[in-house]
Amino acid sequence: MELANVKGEKLKVAILFEHKSMPDGNVLVQLGYYIFSHWINQIRNKQKLRLMIPLIYYQGKQKWTPPSLISRFLDYPEELLKFVPRIEHLLISLNEISDDQIEGLRSHLLAAALSAQKLRFNPEALIEDFVRVLKLFPPDLKEKNFLEILIVYTLSATEFTEEILFKSIKKIPKPLSSDFMSTYDRIIEKGIEKGI
Repeated sequence: MELANVKGEKLKVAILFEHKSMPDGNVLVQLGYYIFSHWINQIRNKQKLRLMIPLIYYQGKQKWTPPSLISRFLDYPEELLKFVPRIEHLLISLNEISDDQIEGLRSHLLAAALSAQKLRFNPEALIEDFVRVLKLFPPDLKEKNFLEILIVYTLSATEFTEEILFKSIKKIPKPLSSDFMSTYDRIIEKGIEKGI
């Protein structure tokens, strides 16, 4: 991402994306390590340091707020805590995003992926909502690989049987249902080839 400073000169900003599927008390230590490693590489390569904005994407079941770094050092005297680095970050917590917000996203593929991720802890709900998730795909789907990823993810995250799957597919409008079936057949073929 590029910005301009007060003189109109271009500035580069990097987004550091960290994905968490469960709470992690060390996430800010991890982010600090990534940021400083990147800066050390830039110094070695005689590059100007680039500002990094850490973004944590959390898709776990329970609500979670990453603990501050200072909370890891509370047994130290307060006057020493000023030496603990502050690492500010952005947090996107999937369990706090409403279904309406997800369905309102401009990217239908992103909406489908987030819906499937959000429902992964509730297989019964995912089975019920599978058709709704698939209807978020654009009718003229070109990203067939993405459909394959979603199918594999859904089958591994739920207790889908072939019977439930085929009943669901009948409710999906064409040509997506045809795309789904040909993708499903390809996945099965690949599994047979690999002996799965």
